[in-house]
Amino acid sequence: HYYANRVQQFPFALIALAATSSVFPRLKVLGHERDLTGLRYLHDRTQLAVAFLALPAAVGLLVLARPITSLLFEHGAYGPDGVARVSAALAMLALALLPAGCVSLVTRAYYAIDDFRTPVVVSSLLLFVNIGLNLALVRGVGMDVEGLALATAITSWLNLAFLLPPLLRRLPKGTEETAEHVSIGRRLAPMALAALLAGGAAWGARELVWSLAEGLGRNLGGSLALAAGAVAGVGGYFAAVAALGVPEWRELRAKLAARRAG
Repeated sequence: HYYANRVQQFPFALIALAATSSVFPRLKVLGHERDLTGLRYLHDRTQLAVAFLALPAAVGLLVLARPITSLLFEHGAYGPDGVARVSAALAMLALALLPAGCVSLVTRAYYAIDDFRTPVVVSSLLLFVNIGLNLALVRGVGMDVEGLALATAITSWLNLAFLLPPLLRRLPKGTEETAEHVSIGRRLAPMALAALLAGGAAWGARELVWSLAEGLGRNLGGSLALAAGAVAGVGGYFAAVAALGVPEWRELRAKLAARRAG
């Protein structure tokens, strides 16, 4: 579980924690000024930006969990059994990547409106839920370490379900005329579709290259196959969001173009 968690925390820190840390000072200012419409707009925009990268990262970890684990850890006394256990846990923890990132921002939005109680109460209650799920999945169902990881994923989604709707009810929406209105649900759907397509491309490319390069050995052949899967997944995702007209892709492309011009 420790090894799987270390791998999952890498994209989590790069995407969710980085975005949350960067916008939190502005959230605090908006909360202090009681500009709740502006706070809602910044929150929603940031959630979409996090989801734009967290969704494909989660799908990538899910479909490539075993080759990632093998490449990183299968050396010396760390054999195939360890790879199987860690990769199963990593696949389950991949399901927690998106809700954990969203909750990180939601919690800070509560802090911005000076509500420190709600996140603590929900977290305290879910601690006992998580313990119960651990016991049920490991002792009851008979799962291995992936049961602990699945309990973490379920708890993360429950945390988001308990925290996000009450927050959105407290923060008024802006209007499209004032450019302070974002429809999260409508804009998440094409991202999710693009992430699934990219996951299929990543898995297919990895399997194809591995079948051709298996004779090169686990280290070299596995590295080439994993690299091919990663490239296909990243390329497939950006191609899909471009074809689907995802606004976050247009914004990212505009920012990159402005940076190159500057």
